Amino acid sequence: MKRLLYWLPAVLIMIMIYIFSSKPADISSQSSMTITDVIYSVYETISGQEVVGADRENALMNLNGIIRKLAHITEYALLSMSIAWPLWVTRPGLKGYKLAILTIGITIVYAATDEYHQTFVPGRSGEIRDVLIDSIGACIGFVIFKLLLFIASFSKKDRNK
Repeated sequence: MKRLLYWLPAVLIMIMIYIFSSKPADISSQSSMTITDVIYSVYETISGQEVVGADRENALMNLNGIIRKLAHITEYALLSMSIAWPLWVTRPGLKGYKLAILTIGITIVYAATDEYHQTFVPGRSGEIRDVLIDSIGACIGFVIFKLLLFIASFSKKDRNK
């Protein structure tokens, strides 16, 4: 039972991704544009440079594309880390490049199935480009996971002294 609990974060992240991907294109775009507008408004407040009209709309559209891709990278980095953890804990012999390949591979397969799922959602499509972006997130997440293990090993050594 405990081994199954290690997978709970990965399953929850997969559900979150599935829910985001299930939103029709207009709702998804509206949600991300709302976030983009808040971020841009904060930038305007901090910089003291307010942009209006068509220039603001262009800036928001450009920023929105970046934010959407960063969201892909972030959610798949989190998924990769949440897959690496139970694999590392429950399979002690699985280390190094084998752990990396399995973790990143599972994450990419989920990304591909998610893109396929989007082909059934109104206004959405499955994009190979998005799977590639998600793959970057998977790799980043695995690197962060390994860095956290490295940092934890030093912390553990310090406690044992």
